[in-house]
Amino acid sequence: MHDSHPDAVTLARWLDGEISDDAGGAVASHVATCALCRSEAEAGQAFAEALAAPVPSLPPGFVARTCARATASHAPMAPLWWLALSRPWRAALAALLLGSAVLGWRLGATVQPQPDPAELLAASLAVPELAAIEGQAPVEVRR
Repeated sequence: MHDSHPDAVTLARWLDGEISDDAGGAVASHVATCALCRSEAEAGQAFAEALAAPVPSLPPGFVARTCARATASHAPMAPLWWLALSRPWRAALAALLLGSAVLGWRLGATVQPQPDPAELLAASLAVPELAAIEGQAPVEVRR
């Protein structure tokens, strides 16, 4: 606490009853004589009471009714740039997008996935220990 006014932390700790009786008495006597500190203390007390107040519960069905009203009153609209295009341009753009999707799907089907590098290494080495682990007959390695 400074010589004249308690700092915000000291005032908050005093309101919460977290400071010693001696320091609390000094803060209480100052708050009783200082209008500025008294208003700060009252605001802090009002804030603490507001936090402690129970939260009112929503009436039954409130969320469902609110969602129904929100979705019923706002029909989905096309973006403004789409509406600015003429019908032939919209048809051409839709055809282009559909063609791109089909082409991408067809090209994706022709791509072969790469084999696992660990499997390639094990197959190329043909190590007898690996064959024994997998339950196969050991393969003779020639050098």
